[in-house]
Amino acid sequence: MNALKGFPVALAVTALLSSCASVDNRAPFNIDAQRAATSALPATAERPSPVLDAKTAESRFRSLHTEDYVVRKGDTLWDIANHFLKNPLYWPEIWHNNQQITNPHLIFPGDTISIVYVDGVPRLTVSLSPRMRSEDVPVPVLPLDMLRPFLSYDQVLNAEDFDAAPYILRGRDPRILIATNDTVYARPALNESNDRYAVLRPGSPLVDPETGEVLGIHAIYHGEVSVIERGDPNVLNVDMATRGIRQGDRLFPMLEESFTRDVVPSIPTFDIRGQVIYLPDALSYVGRNQVVVINQGEIDGLRVGDMLEIREVGGVVEDVYSTVEDELYISPQDEFGELRVPEVKGPLIQLPDVPIGALLVFRTYDRVSYGLVLKSERPIRVGDKVLTPTD
Repeated sequence: MNALKGFPVALAVTALLSSCASVDNRAPFNIDAQRAATSALPATAERPSPVLDAKTAESRFRSLHTEDYVVRKGDTLWDIANHFLKNPLYWPEIWHNNQQITNPHLIFPGDTISIVYVDGVPRLTVSLSPRMRSEDVPVPVLPLDMLRPFLSYDQVLNAEDFDAAPYILRGRDPRILIATNDTVYARPALNESNDRYAVLRPGSPLVDPETGEVLGIHAIYHGEVSVIERGDPNVLNVDMATRGIRQGDRLFPMLEESFTRDVVPSIPTFDIRGQVIYLPDALSYVGRNQVVVINQGEIDGLRVGDMLEIREVGGVVEDVYSTVEDELYISPQDEFGELRVPEVKGPLIQLPDVPIGALLVFRTYDRVSYGLVLKSERPIRVGDKVLTPTD
């Protein structure tokens, strides 16, 4: 069983880091303004509330005459923000807390969202519905049911975590794949603190595209088991097998959901510069309401609820209208004695990055985070940038 240790990481990293050298080594000239270096904050650092002037606030709205919105069951904060704002990313700075409500960030079906003026600045606020708010479930920031596999099951771990975890020895029947309601045996003996375990299998290593460092392994959820009898081996029942369970799969305690309805959306007050490094539920690209993994985490200052802009990296083009003779040109004749025409190349131009979407961070680890794509104007791919929203 120890053959599992480090193998998925080493194999994948070798494949991911291998690349071919480019023949054309001209450095592109970037015409897009370079962002400042990332200024990381501790995850617990206080973030000052944004101070808006009236002109900036007015520019956020689709119209200052937009009709009030009555919250409906099934809405999310993103849906409501989109009703009023050109870019819903700016909901946190436009929102005004109604001091008459215990938790003004919680919005319930039947509540009315209106544009109000506070010290001459247009803001959004909520008015209580006529009935008791406690009768209903508050509107979530995100569609929680869609995210449940990533909240309770899939995790980011490292090779040492996997090697130290209990493992499935075999099923009662000697089959390769183990299904729901089967009985399995696991080693070593489990402690008394947990009765239910998630069955995880190591997936792709999460590699930082700039440093080549492995930031963790995306652990893929394959099912759940519960303890029938502890010992060595333990006897377990397979409560659920979503992708088929195999010998050697590892057992980890079930997690509590990290994202609740009390999470408040926010915009980092410092510069985040990261990239999409993995697509957990897709091969080449994702769109709205799908999940991405980014190479920014708690040590970079990110916390659950942060909203980031997604940008597609601008392409590199040759400016053929501003040409220079190639320095590699040596001889006026080729090998057959014919006169050679000097090869001419223009400078390479790095085009600006293109805003294509937005995401909300819903689970954070030390070095990486999971984000749900809230908006996508083009397909979101590995390598796209994630940044603190800017005007």
